[in-house]
Amino acid sequence: MGGLALMSSNTGSLSPGRGGGKAVISTEKSSPFLKNATGIMAAIHNLKQRLDFLEQEIKDDLKGKLDYEDQIGHLKKRKAELETRIKKNQQLMENFSHDIGPFESSYKGLVREIDSLYGEAKEKHASALKLLQRDFGYHEAFKRWDDDFSAVPFKPK
Repeated sequence: MGGLALMSSNTGSLSPGRGGGKAVISTEKSSPFLKNATGIMAAIHNLKQRLDFLEQEIKDDLKGKLDYEDQIGHLKKRKAELETRIKKNQQLMENFSHDIGPFESSYKGLVREIDSLYGEAKEKHASALKLLQRDFGYHEAFKRWDDDFSAVPFKPK
């Protein structure tokens, strides 16, 4: 492991360095070399820092990619669930008129029948009120003091 022996600029003689019998370089000649070496070391240091930064960014990007893939997986699962639900609802919609149609027509018939029965009930109620008025002196608006008949007036609509 030999180093460089430096020649003194004043004397021009060999200085007793670690170099032993190797070539001797003067301080004037080594100064540009040292400047270049320092510049190269700074450039290597800067490149090393940029490389470390880029490697960290790559790690972060990979983690972000995994997060996005997880989200995509969840969204695909949700999409499949919704598509299944849509198919089921479309099937229900297609079968609705076939399955519910007969009930709907019978419902309309029942409504018509109830309407006619209710109409008859209103007529009979009105005739019953007339009977009460004619035979018992009933008056809808008030009760007489000497009358023991009691009822609550009601008129169906």
